[in-house]
Amino acid sequence: MVGTADLLLNDQTRPHDYSWSGIGASKSVIFTHDQLGLSAETIHAATFRLRASPLHDLVHRHLTALHADADRLALDPGAPALANATLELVRALFVSAAGGREAARPVLADTLLTRVLAYAREHLADPDLGARRLAHVDHVSVRHLYQVCERAGISLEQWIITQRLEGARTTLASPDSAYLTIEAVTRRWGFTQPTHFSRRFRAAFGTTPREWRDRHR
Repeated sequence: MVGTADLLLNDQTRPHDYSWSGIGASKSVIFTHDQLGLSAETIHAATFRLRASPLHDLVHRHLTALHADADRLALDPGAPALANATLELVRALFVSAAGGREAARPVLADTLLTRVLAYAREHLADPDLGARRLAHVDHVSVRHLYQVCERAGISLEQWIITQRLEGARTTLASPDSAYLTIEAVTRRWGFTQPTHFSRRFRAAFGTTPREWRDRHR
């Protein structure tokens, strides 16, 4: 039985039965075996153990968000990179669920940065989000995490600030958030000092948070 908050792995290359009871709906994302780069044995071993993986909820939220905004995301210039990141997350989930250490090592190493950035996106509102916490979540050293980011050309702290600023800019321009004070928006996106937020916002976008909000009212 698959619950409403569960992921289901269905290998189309194997015989299977599928049934549905009651009213509901399902969403799917399809990958080929070649894209996943995993053996049939690894995929089969993961089939009934997805929920046991600590990556299950992270991947579930990611795929749910993709479906919720698929049309807009498909037109974004970053869509190809997003597709690659999604593939890497799914690969990591399958390997984690399968429990094969030899297969897991290279896949988990290859997808470390993707997992770190996915976790960071979900916790941008946390003021203590930083390299130490992100390294702890994925059980690597801070030094190793910085090395992985450096090879990818990413400054982790600057990336977090940029994501927070983009989120705050979107919130300030949204009619649905008009009731929020600028200070509340500041806290919502992980900034603890309004003056620091205003200074970074102006440096990034050439306008103050209040001017930006007023422009979009």
